[in-house]
Amino acid sequence: MGPTEALLIAAALVILFTWSGRRARQDQLRALERRLDRLIAQLGIQDEVVPPVSETVAHLTERGEIIAAIKAFREETGVDLKEAKDRIDLLRGKAGARPDLTRVIRKLDAVLRSFDIEPEPAIAVSDEIIALVRAGQAVEAIKLVREANPGLGLADAKALIERL
Repeated sequence: MGPTEALLIAAALVILFTWSGRRARQDQLRALERRLDRLIAQLGIQDEVVPPVSETVAHLTERGEIIAAIKAFREETGVDLKEAKDRIDLLRGKAGARPDLTRVIRKLDAVLRSFDIEPEPAIAVSDEIIALVRAGQAVEAIKLVREANPGLGLADAKALIERL
């Protein structure tokens, strides 16, 4: 599969997602994520999208120390709480975690980067945020980005600010 076909498939899936009702949207987002996972596996970029679980995290999970495993995974990878919990649930064999648009966008961005295409920020960035970044106040800029986008995790906000 060439880059053009991969991008067309991804774009079509995103368009399908936006045209549906809420429950149908959840099902479609889940299907979109499964397709992206297959594409990511084909491209061999899994570790860029979903960081591998360390032996420490795997051991904590096996011993049933779920909170400690989630905390360790967050510290190792920088992902937000929801993503860490979903990853540990997946490791525990708990399927059917609620689909998350931020996670799907991150996966789509990884696919784009695998074709040397830098994704555009999906979030509008205000002049105030840009001014904070230029002034070297990244922490304040990250706070504003997260306030303006309640579903955005810390790792995503930080990555967005670092790209500015």
